[in-house]
Amino acid sequence: MFLEGLDALDRKIVQLLIKNARISYSDIGQEVGISRVAVKARIQALEQRGIIGPHEGSKPRQVLITRQQWLEHSLTQSEE
Repeated sequence: MFLEGLDALDRKIVQLLIKNARISYSDIGQEVGISRVAVKARIQALEQRGIIGPHEGSKPRQVLITRQQWLEHSLTQSEE
């Protein structure tokens, strides 16, 4: 599954994206403690994995996984 192999930081970013309809790179960076540049690189990697959609100008990126998929993944990770 496209969610396999995410590290703790990526999981936190995905969680923020699912929770917030609109959130800036700066806000994500402050929340997880990394720079905007690092957030951008991680967002691009999440796009490559099919977790979020592509950049579309001023529109927020679309989260391509459902809250249910995320919850199932989170449960699986906590069992390991």
